[in-house]
Amino acid sequence: MSDAEITAGIAAAVHAPFAAVWRDHEEDGWRQIGRVVQQAADAHAAALAAFAAGTEAASNPGDGADAEEVLADYRRRAARSVLRPVHTVLRHNALAVPLHRSLRAAAKQARDAVAGLPELAVAPLAPDALTRGGGLGVAAAVKRLWARALRPLVWRRENHEVAVASLALRHLEGDMLPCQQRAFRDGQRGRAGWLGRVERAWSAWTRTVLLPPKRGQAGDSRENEDAAQVCLAAARELQGELEGLRDGITSASGREAGEDFGSLAGTLGARVAVAGTMAAPVPAEVRHKDGGERLAADWDRWAEEAAGRLELCRGLLSMRSAADAIRQRLMDRWDETARTVDAVLERIEAVLEEGTARAARLAEDPNRLGPRLSAEQERTLRALDRTAADLEEPASFVHAMTGTAEEAVQDVEARCLQLPEVTVHDLPESDKTIRRPGTDVRSVPTREFGAQAFDTLRMERIRTAPSETAEALERVRIEVLELCQVASYAFQAAAAELADAEGDASARALVPVTDGLSRAAAKAAVARGVLYDGMAAAGQRVLDEVRDGLEHLVRRVTADRFVAGYLDARTYLATEVAGDWKRLRGRALQLGLRISAALRTLGARLRPVLNALGMRSTAQQTADPGENTLASAAEFVRTLPVVYQRLFAFEPVTDHRFLAGRDDELAEVAACRARWKAGGPGSLLVIAPPGSGITSFLNIVAARLARETPSGVRQTLRERFREEADLAARLATWLGLARAESLGGLARAVEESPAGSIPRLVIIEGAEHLHIRAPGGGLLFRRFLAFVSRTESRLFWIVSLNTSAWQLLRTREPALSTGLQRLLLEPLGPGELREAITARHLRSGLPLQYVEPRTGTVALRTRAHRVHRGDRQHKLIEKDFFERLHRASLGSIRLALFHWLRSADFTTAEGRLLVRPLKPLGTPTGLLDLTRCFALKAILDHGTLSAAEYCEVLRTSMTECAHTLRALQDDHFITDTGDGDPQSPGGPPSAARYRLRSLMTGAVIAHLRSRNILH
Repeated sequence: MSDAEITAGIAAAVHAPFAAVWRDHEEDGWRQIGRVVQQAADAHAAALAAFAAGTEAASNPGDGADAEEVLADYRRRAARSVLRPVHTVLRHNALAVPLHRSLRAAAKQARDAVAGLPELAVAPLAPDALTRGGGLGVAAAVKRLWARALRPLVWRRENHEVAVASLALRHLEGDMLPCQQRAFRDGQRGRAGWLGRVERAWSAWTRTVLLPPKRGQAGDSRENEDAAQVCLAAARELQGELEGLRDGITSASGREAGEDFGSLAGTLGARVAVAGTMAAPVPAEVRHKDGGERLAADWDRWAEEAAGRLELCRGLLSMRSAADAIRQRLMDRWDETARTVDAVLERIEAVLEEGTARAARLAEDPNRLGPRLSAEQERTLRALDRTAADLEEPASFVHAMTGTAEEAVQDVEARCLQLPEVTVHDLPESDKTIRRPGTDVRSVPTREFGAQAFDTLRMERIRTAPSETAEALERVRIEVLELCQVASYAFQAAAAELADAEGDASARALVPVTDGLSRAAAKAAVARGVLYDGMAAAGQRVLDEVRDGLEHLVRRVTADRFVAGYLDARTYLATEVAGDWKRLRGRALQLGLRISAALRTLGARLRPVLNALGMRSTAQQTADPGENTLASAAEFVRTLPVVYQRLFAFEPVTDHRFLAGRDDELAEVAACRARWKAGGPGSLLVIAPPGSGITSFLNIVAARLARETPSGVRQTLRERFREEADLAARLATWLGLARAESLGGLARAVEESPAGSIPRLVIIEGAEHLHIRAPGGGLLFRRFLAFVSRTESRLFWIVSLNTSAWQLLRTREPALSTGLQRLLLEPLGPGELREAITARHLRSGLPLQYVEPRTGTVALRTRAHRVHRGDRQHKLIEKDFFERLHRASLGSIRLALFHWLRSADFTTAEGRLLVRPLKPLGTPTGLLDLTRCFALKAILDHGTLSAAEYCEVLRTSMTECAHTLRALQDDHFITDTGDGDPQSPGGPPSAARYRLRSLMTGAVIAHLRSRNILH
């Protein structure tokens, strides 16, 4: 038998079993993996094409595509058609242990096959044959080397025996099995490298696709578009990796290394050629060293951990899809709840539109305009009230939304409990060969991470998200109430204009109606916007919480040990720093408020000193010319729109809705009335500074008490009484009694009058006219109060006088301050001024916008307190405006109204009324000398004064008194009341009575206090 035949026989017995093992290993395991990877690459290519087309469509405005929906659809397709089959084929595909066992079985089969090979005798090789050598390659070279070295020995023997079994066993144990062990090891390393590529590809894709877009200054659409572009780039990278994984399966299987028998065959041929020429005997048996099945199990464990990482990716994708579905279901149910309110607003808009159309047709019949206007008013307002009553209560509205949010919270918690918990190894590096399967693994507690990501606080914030809509619905109800008031006042203004119209001007009366109803419809549209803004705010709050929770979950699940520990430390540190910063910010704010208050107090205390020393600036001491003088107030008001002329008329209010900041005082009057009805005292002395709204307060009090006592007296003293008989006669006339010569006789008449014959309520304003700062000037006032005390069992008395007169009377008659129940009306504060002005403005129907000041310390304070929400910025600017208005009004409500009207820009055509920063007016008080100052103080003490009375008070000549009063009148500090002395009608100028101009009251009081003349 030739050497070639011997070599072929041994190869058939030894090499063939191992070749079959590697062929079966590739076909049974890796071919299935390759087929799945190929299908996954094709499916992902289709998903990528659809994703790219959808992203391009979403970037074009008007196509109706949404980038977030396109991205969500791509996530679903990738998870279902790509990740799931790849994870399934890798999850339970143990390849190392079966391969190792197959190799051991192949080794046993080879041993059994070579054990029965016979020993053969062959002729020795000729020298020229040995030197020529047959064949090529390593085997031929080895033959030639052995031939030259063993030539002497070969020629000494004529023939020799070849132990084929021994040679085959030596080849198996010495060459074949180590080669297979190396091939097995290299194959598993290639498999681990291939799985590492799979892990890295899906891990990078998951981080990019799952994490929400960064929130910046751009809107949500722009953020979603940017996120889609980033995810599109990640998807293209994943497609390239899938194609590379598909092509790398052949090298990862290890078949090429396991079937590389070329060098082994050459070595075997050389051994056969020199068989029997070696003196050393061939060992009968060589023991095989097992490569280790435990190591093969470790390689399979590594593969299971790699598949576990894909299972984590699937779980995170499923969590993202479930969270999006829960949030979408929540928003859909919230929209259904909001549609009930929106339907009411739509009906209100329809009522207003129909009313506007009918009102426009009223001008067709000018002769019957009045009755038709009244009928239209009743029809429109009744329809508005009936429709507005269908608005849902905020409590039930929020309760329904909170119930839906509670269900969503439970769904999220249940979904967190379904997250897979697996064991994974650290993510392998791309440039590092995995030589042995690592033992440093970790279990990923995804359910615990889910509970931490969606913790109790986050769930509570999701649960309480409807609070945004509660505030919005309350604003909707306010808007609806205001539009009803706007519509009502529009008809009232039209009726008033119709009553004042002359000739063909009656058609002008329809302008307030059409304008008012149009503005009411605009407020209904604003209410709808407020509703859906509140819904959007609640939805954005839920979206932010879900995004933050998912981001936290993804970062914790995909982080290694070091990063996870870093995240825990950073979370704790961020919590501590946030708490410290919140406390520090609160303290800094309190310190700033204290410093600003101290500076304002210091400035207020130094102002009188600066005035006395003449150190104040000229701009503060002189009045501004032209339109900036208070003398032009009447002309300025006539330039306003008709609605604002009526709403902001400088007249005492009679509508209780316009009275602000007097709820406690009204309650005190009601309590005093109740005590009087129970048999207690029934006299109330109301004391108020001039300009603080005492007349308006008494008007509302009279209207409320008239419901219980229809026959009441509401009178104002405008002339001075010096004789008791004159006062008694005037009171008897008001009470409907016969003329009395004294207050005592009038008191007896009141006591003896039958029940129901006289009024039970008497309200007298201007009681400062019952005294004069002269010898014996307080006697009449004291007798009047005695008369009030005597008759309070039959009459409920409310008497008012100003603060300056009360200070004088209390000093003159200390006993007066002990037996009277007093009610002090303080000037309105900034918030109360805002309430009073806003109550008037709301009837116009125009939305307000306060312009932020750009100069001075106010702008600095506004920037220091700036917040991110636009509505809170507007409230801050509005609050600052009214604080400045309160300081500029100097306690006078009329002056505050005038300042507000000057700041309003009625020329804008933007559908809203802009209120510019306040520009204070200068007054000529800095030019007042002491004589004029004391004259103004005397007028404050007495309400009104004539020249003769002023001469009596100051004990000077008539000429000087007349000159002083005329100078004050020329400087627009005082004005003629138009009520002369009734005893001398048309008498000399000394009979004229003077009072402070209403817009100058606050400035005069402030100036007199700065000169220490008034306290």
